[in-house]
Amino acid sequence: MGDESATAKPTAASESPPTMTTAAASWTGPAEQAAKEIAEATNIVIFSGAGMSAESGIPTFRGSGGLWDNFSPSIYGTVPGLALTAIFRPGRFGDFLHAVVNTFATAVPNPGHRAIAELETLKPSTSIVTQNVDGLHQAAGSRVVWEVHGSLLRLRCETCGHIQNCTPAEMRTITDAFVEAGWILPRLFSKKGFPPCSICHSLQRPDVVLFGEGLPAEQWDGAEKACRHANVIIIIGTSATVYPANQLPATAKRCGATVIEVNPYPAFPYADIVLEASASVVLPYLINAVRQRMHATTPTPLSSTPSSSSTSTSTSTSTSTSTSTSTSTSTSTSTSTSTSTAETSTAPSSSTESTVPLGDNKHESSHRHKHHHKHHTTDTNSDAMEAEKQSLTKSKSSSSSDST
Repeated sequence: MGDESATAKPTAASESPPTMTTAAASWTGPAEQAAKEIAEATNIVIFSGAGMSAESGIPTFRGSGGLWDNFSPSIYGTVPGLALTAIFRPGRFGDFLHAVVNTFATAVPNPGHRAIAELETLKPSTSIVTQNVDGLHQAAGSRVVWEVHGSLLRLRCETCGHIQNCTPAEMRTITDAFVEAGWILPRLFSKKGFPPCSICHSLQRPDVVLFGEGLPAEQWDGAEKACRHANVIIIIGTSATVYPANQLPATAKRCGATVIEVNPYPAFPYADIVLEASASVVLPYLINAVRQRMHATTPTPLSSTPSSSSTSTSTSTSTSTSTSTSTSTSTSTSTSTSTSTAETSTAPSSSTESTVPLGDNKHESSHRHKHHHKHHTTDTNSDAMEAEKQSLTKSKSSSSSDST
């Protein structure tokens, strides 16, 4: 099949996962650097291989103790090989199907899968390109998943290409019916076991890519487009040995993406940041660091209550304006000492104005002072005119008396 392993070395599933105490010194530094790159990125791609699912109990295909150790990939990974095995060794064919389907049917997402799904909530533009056929990314909650090697949870019609989705339990039941006692070939042509296509009633098969077969066009196009637009690509648990899927990270690199590799046994020499540990250990730590960085850069809403420094500034500004008003009033009323005294006493006190916050009310406070100043000037001119009128009246009266 088209799935691949972390490497030919012992997998994370056959070792005890690295703990924070044993691994922290080696990868927490690079993890913080990776978190910075991810937090600042707009388009992120997760590129996962069989090592991603090893900690969910699914043996890698190529790793030590993997599926290809017991079943030759040249026979069980190709259409002609499987057909010949089904005809001449139906029992062995049944063993192979059970080894694949039963393991996948009981697997559940591990902390690495769940951390990736959480990353999608932080960065909605995140997409996943996987070589795995187990559906665990979707089971963990991931939404945009490009399965370039197909899926065991789908049946595909060999004639019209119609796709039928299955649950793990349904696929297990179908497989059991297909390999029960009796020769495989008659059951294959009688369309028993795998249900016929609901559209054209032709033969269906698991929608997985075997060696020598073409990749599903829609899935490949989506994966390639995602890699071309990625700012960051995170490679997880793959040995980069299966073509052409192993070319996708290089495509992202050529288009300017930062390459981050998470693998106990790194396989990508052009990776910019390498975290040498298993996905279920590194990814929860990494995504938590991304979350903290993103929250730290979120602007804090301004408080509606003015701070003490703001109040102090307002008091100072108001006092200064009040003093200016009082001085201007005194100058304009130089013709009448009593009027000047009255004007000074009616000026607004600084203690009253200091309760007005600075900020939005600053313009309003300035407008108030201009209005008071204008109002006081008008009153002063009126008093002066009245005094002059009285003086003219007395002068006129005196003149009349003299003429008499």
